[in-house]
Amino acid sequence: MKLKKLMLAAFALGTLLLLPSATHADPLLFDNPPPVVVAGQGSATMFSITIRNSGPGTLTITGLDFGGFSRISDGMGNAGLVEDILPFFVNFVDNDAVYSQNESRSGVALSLMIGPNVSFGTYRGQFTIFYDGLTPGQQVAQDFTVNVIPEPATMVLLGTGLIGAAGARFRKRRRDKTQ
Repeated sequence: MKLKKLMLAAFALGTLLLLPSATHADPLLFDNPPPVVVAGQGSATMFSITIRNSGPGTLTITGLDFGGFSRISDGMGNAGLVEDILPFFVNFVDNDAVYSQNESRSGVALSLMIGPNVSFGTYRGQFTIFYDGLTPGQQVAQDFTVNVIPEPATMVLLGTGLIGAAGARFRKRRRDKTQ
């Protein structure tokens, strides 16, 4: 009986100690995660986001880490993808890195140049924002995904080649029937 009471008391004490930290969390949230972007070779694109302080009190953005893009299918690097994270600093940090309670900001977080020789496929990169709030050393991460597709001219050239091959086969069959 004493063991049961002791275990119940330990559980109650643990719950009381953990509840305040859960209720005083100071998360920085991505309100509208960026969609998957579809872009062609030799093009440029931008990722826009909205971040918000959903916790009590203020928080301060202290840093950013962007590891670059890698192709999902094989983990290959991002040869030919050129990322620029300067827009994040301009839109979310430069004027004021402090976010008050429920404050949100929107803007371009990342611009991306896709080289003309980038392999087709889906590439993913992760953006990690470091911040201090009620608890220092917090972080939040968001994935960015881009599908690299052939440029329209390549598709037209491929289509024209297929039509030409079908036409040549049709001619050959027609010529074989007449002989």
